[in-house]
Amino acid sequence: MTRDPKQSNRLGVRALQFVHGGTESLIVRELQAGARTLDELSQALPTISREVLGEHLKRLTREGWLNAKADTPTGTSPSGYGTHRETMPQLPPGAGSRVFAILSDEPTRRILLRVGQAPGDVRQLQADLDTSEATVRTTLARLLYQQFITQQGTGSPNRNFDAPFELTPSGRGLAVIAFMLARIEWAALKADGAPPRHRLREYLQLLTPEAVVPRALNGQCRLVERYPAAPSQTVSLRIEHASITVQAGAGAARPDVQVSGLPLAWDGALLHANTRELLLTGDRALFDVVLRALADAR
Repeated sequence: MTRDPKQSNRLGVRALQFVHGGTESLIVRELQAGARTLDELSQALPTISREVLGEHLKRLTREGWLNAKADTPTGTSPSGYGTHRETMPQLPPGAGSRVFAILSDEPTRRILLRVGQAPGDVRQLQADLDTSEATVRTTLARLLYQQFITQQGTGSPNRNFDAPFELTPSGRGLAVIAFMLARIEWAALKADGAPPRHRLREYLQLLTPEAVVPRALNGQCRLVERYPAAPSQTVSLRIEHASITVQAGAGAARPDVQVSGLPLAWDGALLHANTRELLLTGDRALFDVVLRALADAR
C-alpha cells in the first residue's frame, strides 16, 4: 500500500501544530504509554497540577485528539476529569495516535533524527547509533514503507540497503516533531544543562535543507543558545543564493546579526515567531527573513 504524500504532509502539519502546546503533547504521550486514570497521569507528570491536567484533557477531547471516555464510574463528573479513579479519554485512530505510535519507538526516533542530520547507509547508522544491524534494517524497512525516508540515487529501495538514506519531506516533518518533543520533555522535567543531542544546531540542520529565502539576500547570522548550567552553543548561518546553510565553524568574525537566548526563547521564536525573549543586535530584517524561511520549511 502506498501512502498518500498529501495525507503525510497533513499529518505532519497537524501534529506539529499540536506539539506547539507542549503540555498536551506530554499528556498524549502518557496516554499512549497506557495511563488510564488521573492519578496515573499526575504521577507521570508531577510538575503539572491536577487542575491543569483536567483543563488540557477537556481541550484535547473538544479538539478531537482524544475520544470521550467510554465509561464514567459512579459518582464522578462526566466532564470534570477531577476524581482520582475516573477513566481518561482514549486516543482515537487519528493523527495524534499515528504520530505518537510512530515516535514512541526509540529506534525510529533515533534513526529519523540521525538521518535528518546527514544521509547515512546501514553501517554508518549502526555505528553512530550503537545498535544492532538487525534493528537498523528493520526500522529502515518500516520507514521506507511509510515513505518517511528514501534512498539516494535509487528509483526504488535497494534490496541490500547499500545506498545512503535521506528523509522525505513528510519524514523531515516527523523528525522535527520528534526533536521538539524531546526538547519539550527536557524543559518540562527541568533538566540541568543542555538537552543532549537536541540543541539548536541539530534543529537547524533539520530545517535548512528545505528552507528557501524569498529574495536574493547575502549575509551571516550568528545564533547563540544559552543553557542554565552548561556552556552556550553558537551556530552560524550563511544566507546566499536564496538558501540557508549551517556552517561548520564559528563563521564570520562580525556577522550581520547576532541573536541569543535560552532554549525556551528559541523554541518560542522558531515555533511561534515570538522573538521578545531573544537578545538581537544587528540586522533585524535579515533575521526576520531567516525566521520566516525556517517556519515555512517545517
